Formats: sequence, C-alpha cells, structure tokens
Amino acid sequence: MNRCISTNAEGLNQSMLPPADSDGPVRVLFLSNQILGFSTHSRSFEVYAETNQSVDAVHIRLRPPASMRAFGRAVPLAERSGLDFHRLRYARLWARELRRWFRTSLPLDRFDLVHVMTQHQALAVASIPYPTRPALVTQIDATTEQECRDFGVTRVWRSPVIRMERRVFAASSLVSCWSQWAADSVIDDYGIPAGRVMVARPAPIIAPDAISTTPVRGSLPRIGFIGNAWERKGGDRLLRWHQKKWKDRAELHIFGDLPNLPQDAQNVFRYGPVPHAELLDLHLPQLDMVVIPTVQDTLLLAGIEAASRGVPVITSRLGGVAETVQHGVTGFLCRPGDEEDFSQAVESLLNQPARRDEMGRAAIEFVRTQWNADTWHRMYIDTLVEIARRHRALARPTTRRKPGTQRAASTHTH
Repeated sequence: MNRCISTNAEGLNQSMLPPADSDGPVRVLFLSNQILGFSTHSRSFEVYAETNQSVDAVHIRLRPPASMRAFGRAVPLAERSGLDFHRLRYARLWARELRRWFRTSLPLDRFDLVHVMTQHQALAVASIPYPTRPALVTQIDATTEQECRDFGVTRVWRSPVIRMERRVFAASSLVSCWSQWAADSVIDDYGIPAGRVMVARPAPIIAPDAISTTPVRGSLPRIGFIGNAWERKGGDRLLRWHQKKWKDRAELHIFGDLPNLPQDAQNVFRYGPVPHAELLDLHLPQLDMVVIPTVQDTLLLAGIEAASRGVPVITSRLGGVAETVQHGVTGFLCRPGDEEDFSQAVESLLNQPARRDEMGRAAIEFVRTQWNADTWHRMYIDTLVEIARRHRALARPTTRRKPGTQRAASTHTH
C-alpha cells in the first residue's frame, strides 16, 4: 500500500510515515528522479506498491529545487569533456538536500529499505554506516564507465564520478539495472558480485485493451520521430534525410522540442511536446514507422511505446537501446550516424507495406512477452520485499545481544 506520495518531501511530517517499530508490512522509501523517462518509470513504483499488501510505501518524487538547478547546471561546451564536473556537483547537492530531510521530516529509522533512482541521488544514503540506515537498493540506467567507453565521452575528468558510483554500488544490497548492458558494466567494471545485480526493465504501463493490431494508415506513409533532445537523438539528421530522399514519398511527424523548422520543409508536421496518453493512443497508431537515429542513449522507452501500438522502430544499435528492438523482426538496428544504413532500413519499410504490418504485429507480441509491466514490476516489488525482510531480521534480532557483540554488517545477497 502507499502511505503517501510527495514531491521533495513537501508537506511531509513524521505522523505521515510508517511506525518507528513495526513487524507488519515492510517499510519502503522510494526516492525517484523525475527527469525524462525516470519520471514515467517512477509512476510504476506507485502503481504496483499500492496493490502489494506486503509493502508500506512512501514515495518522494525528486525535482531539483531552484538553488540546485542554478548551482548544478551543466556548463555549455564543457559538459561532454567532463570539465564542469556536472554530475559530481549534482550528486553532492542532492546528498546535502537529502541529509537535511533525513534529519527532519524523513528519518531513516522509519524504513526497512530505501530504493533510490538513480545512483546520483543515492550518495546520501550510501554514506551512512550500515547499522544506522535501512537496506539500500539503487536503480540505474547506465554507468559512467560504460558511457565513457561506448559513447566516446572523455574519462579523465569523470574519475571522481566513477569513484562515487563505485562507493554507492558497494553500499547497495542490490543494484537494479534497466538493461543487461548496464548490468554487465556494474559486474565487470565495478566488481559487484552478480548475485547483487539484477535486470529490472522499466516496462511502460500499457492497458492490454489499448494494444491494437489494426494500424491506422494515411495516404502517404508516416514516419515518426519522438524526443526532446533534438540533435542527440538524431532529429536534425532525420529531417535532412527526409527532405533529401523521402519528402515526396512519406510524411515526417515530429513529436517533441524542435529548435527550428525550415520554412521550405515539405510534408513535415511539427507537434511539439504532447500529453503522454495522447501520444500513445492518438498519434502513435497513425504512424507507419518510428525512426530515432540517436547517437547517445542508454535505452529507448519511446521505442517500446511505439512497438506497443504496432509500429516498427528503426534506431541505433547502441547501449541498452539495442535491447528494445528485435533486429529484422520488430524493426531495425542501424550503425549510429550511418546515413546509408538508416536509409536502407527506411526504404525497406516504405517499399513493403506488408512487411510494415508484419513487423507491427511482431512488435506488439514483443512488448507483451518481453516488456510486460505486470511481469517486471510485480516481480521487482516482491524482490524489494524480500530484501527488506532480510534486513529487518538482521537489524533487529529476536534475541538480546551480548555486550560487545555487533549487528550483522550487511544485507547483501551473494
């Protein structure tokens, strides 16, 4: 059950928290980042904790206060090199803010487990010695080590962030990862035992009756682009390719922030950010394919949502993104930045309407079987309950300890 949901612990007082000493449902504190896809995913914790009677949950939605946005803002041009130490500043600012809450309205002795999304907000909990804090579960989408390696990001200035992540992962009873790609890095790059790492897919909550096998088709095929990070996700390249190759053969529909649209652009439709439900149920079913030629993404939730509406997805074979598309079955995975590779994939679907429909049906089945929210989220909440119960048993032994003995030092799984 959910005891309360708050943004930045506003309006929270101790009377709204679980009891200080309880043998009932495990007491879980969810601290959830509200940036981009993390915000959408945090709602799944709220939905599935509400229906689990083994959980007494408090949810805190983490939105950076104005002061944090000012002091933690990335410095243009210096961010990619790491010279602005943006992530490290951000993590330390959050640590200071969270410690203030822990001293006042959100004391940690009222919880058996703290679930933090992501590692950059988990530093405050990881810094507290075990006997005086709950078990810690940290959920991540990627590590800094693999971003440096896979995305060509400069590593030398990111060493402090990597050390911070190593400290957080070592203090966590469990590190849950959005992809196998991220899980492999936690194990291989950070030396965390495989028994303390799991894949927990951020499967979007999609009503079963909303998944349709009957796509809506227009006179011209419709190519969709979804995303706010216009250049990073490849929107500028897709627009250029469309105007060069397909402007007379297909429409391009753009959802998200677009810096500017050339006045002479043909068959291009700009929507801007639209409500999530409207995107899912009104716009996506009218598309023939979604194309996102991203050059730096850790996962592609928009691709999974498009697949749930029977739309083939063409995107980059990159990081955890590659786990959201079955190449040649539900869409295509292309070499990042390779115009010819993307062009061939788009041409294939433009020229073969029957294949588009076949891939759309396969995409729906892929979401039902591999990205099923009920399967992933119920299992995940059950895992948190198990860790919290183990922590409770170790932190509060039933027999009185002899003088000089110590409590168990960890609730890590092995």
